[in-house]
Amino acid sequence: MTSREWLLNELNMTLEQLLSKCRRKGYTDKRWVIMWFYRAAGKSYPYIARKIGKDQSSVRYACEKMPQALKSHAEKLFMRYVTEVLGEKTDFEPTEAPKVKVKVPDYKHSKVVFEDVEQDKVVKTIKQNWQDRRWDR
Repeated sequence: MTSREWLLNELNMTLEQLLSKCRRKGYTDKRWVIMWFYRAAGKSYPYIARKIGKDQSSVRYACEKMPQALKSHAEKLFMRYVTEVLGEKTDFEPTEAPKVKVKVPDYKHSKVVFEDVEQDKVVKTIKQNWQDRRWDR
């Protein structure tokens, strides 16, 4: 069983769904997980593009913009694949979400506090605030 077959089986996806041009959220998320799985294995962007049937630049863009939750899911799958299928022990370290210092108002003590927050949460909050302001006009 190849790694692609194992991944498709684990993600309940068919080869036709993987290679299709469908942009449904469920399909794209699973494709992103597969892309990051191969990046965790040390594969190149052209290799991943050939496996998935996409362009190399699409794979690179997806790997850069992928949310941390999908990355951690793919890394867990990679560790399971190495231990269960290949029967090897791995010293693979999962990546952590990058932290950003953010100013947070502390109204109780009338001061501003700096907190470490995951970058994905900050980006989501900024996007949500922007959408809220845009619709208020």
